[in-house]
Amino acid sequence: MKILIFGDDKNNYYQWIKEQFANTTYCSLPVKASDLAEAQMMLRSIYFDAIIYCINDVTDKTNEKVAELKSVARKTPVVMLTGVSHFPIAVDALKAGADTYVVKEMASAGLLINCLNALVSKKFDYLNRFSTTGVFPPANGKNNNPGTYA
Repeated sequence: MKILIFGDDKNNYYQWIKEQFANTTYCSLPVKASDLAEAQMMLRSIYFDAIIYCINDVTDKTNEKVAELKSVARKTPVVMLTGVSHFPIAVDALKAGADTYVVKEMASAGLLINCLNALVSKKFDYLNRFSTTGVFPPANGKNNNPGTYA
């Protein structure tokens, strides 16, 4: 599994994420993007199974950044990694297109891995369903032809 880590790392989220993957074979070393432009460039040139977005700054324009990440990698799941004090920002990010969130201080061992596995499995099931029928959903995400897809 290839993971892109994006966002603020004031609370050493990158180290915590690496520790979560240390005892598993699910992930190669996660790749860290220093800013939004670098994350977008990586997403355009490298395939990632998921994005972990670390939230630390309340004034970070998180919703806009989630929307921009999803515009580049529409099918790549985004997991918001947050602290208890930034929980409302993570909930708002779900409305902007993030797939789920994990509160670092409340996460039991293995929760992040299980969350990523579920999202990636869901993504592949979705892609396989459409690849076997030969009919893909439109890029705008709307069903413009009712009855064509499930």
